Amino acid sequence: MHATQVWLRLVPSNYITDFFSFDCRGWIFNNLNKKGIGDNPATWQTTFTTICWYLWNWRNKSIFEIGFQRPSNPTLVIQKFTREIEDNVKLVHKSPHQTETIYIGWLG
Repeated sequence: MHATQVWLRLVPSNYITDFFSFDCRGWIFNNLNKKGIGDNPATWQTTFTTICWYLWNWRNKSIFEIGFQRPSNPTLVIQKFTREIEDNVKLVHKSPHQTETIYIGWLG
């Protein structure tokens, strides 16, 4: 029930029918290939994967961590983290890329 409410709040209403109509594999591939859904400036792929990660993480914590409480407003938590990811992606693309290859390894 919790996950459905989060999805309903974050998936734009005009995509809800399609969103819930795929089998698992189709659902994942369809959502990872969509761009610019809704008013959120972040790409849908980032939003979708962030929602999946948080829902999985909160579910596991509720099972394995005594006293864990889900956030009172999960939508805000997800939107904030999605914006942080998108901001960092923009910084990486603006910064000069490393031109030197550095090989690392283990000595054993």
